[in-house]
Amino acid sequence: MECLDLFVRYASLTGPNRKRTMYTDFSTLRTSLQVERDDAQAGRQAKRLIHVTVPAKELSVAAIESDGILLSGNRQVFMEGEQCTVITTTERMYTGTLKTCCSGLGVRLDELVSTVEDIADLGIQVGDWVEVNPHVHVTQSRFIKARNLRAISSFALLICALEMLREDGRALAKGTVFCIHFEDDPAGRHECWGIQGGTYCLEDFEESLRIDTLAITGVNGLDEYSVALQGEGLERIATEKNIPYKAISGMGEGNILATAFQVDGLSERGHETGIEAAIRLLSLYLSE
Repeated sequence: MECLDLFVRYASLTGPNRKRTMYTDFSTLRTSLQVERDDAQAGRQAKRLIHVTVPAKELSVAAIESDGILLSGNRQVFMEGEQCTVITTTERMYTGTLKTCCSGLGVRLDELVSTVEDIADLGIQVGDWVEVNPHVHVTQSRFIKARNLRAISSFALLICALEMLREDGRALAKGTVFCIHFEDDPAGRHECWGIQGGTYCLEDFEESLRIDTLAITGVNGLDEYSVALQGEGLERIATEKNIPYKAISGMGEGNILATAFQVDGLSERGHETGIEAAIRLLSLYLSE
């Protein structure tokens, strides 16, 4: 699968479907690459930790009123009139339109409802996921645009890098373990492969890598055509393999590998060149 195809796939899926698809994709690659899980590393120190965070849902149902649904979350980044989907705990889906009201941001459902009971009868309840139309688009010049690119980018990079490993016939470096944190998990769990009990301390590893995303600003010197990185090992690989990169610093301990996106209000944009640079560098790092 082309890297932009996977980005489009993840960005286009609704929240629960996206999370389930991510689990499936990683589990399939885990099996084919023989990534160890759970207590497989018990009794011995792992060499390298790869950490990925998948951001929490941005909007959810906060209250139900007779004229619609009130929302909680990062409401200021949304606009009235945006099309959205409400996903219930049983994964029934209802379309609607974002609207402003005296209490904040709400949803006008595309359903025959006029009372709180009507809405509740649909199975909608407080805490349900609300997904706004991501407006995913790939241009002829290979830019990808969507409103949720940064939310799916880190995980998509990991999947593409693991697929590249498999396709090239290269092995995952021994002692590599993964921790994937879905922020919306109500129990705050981490999905860990190769870590006993699913908990860890950075001191347990010789090195760590955080896969991240960054917004391009007028002062950080990043662009859409390079991979952003922190760490001597990553910089060495990028230099040896002629991978375009921008060095960053001051982002905490450990190695960091990130894609950089242009963020203009509700739109986030990246380019295939920078995304492929990040994937190639990550794939090479994982096999060292």
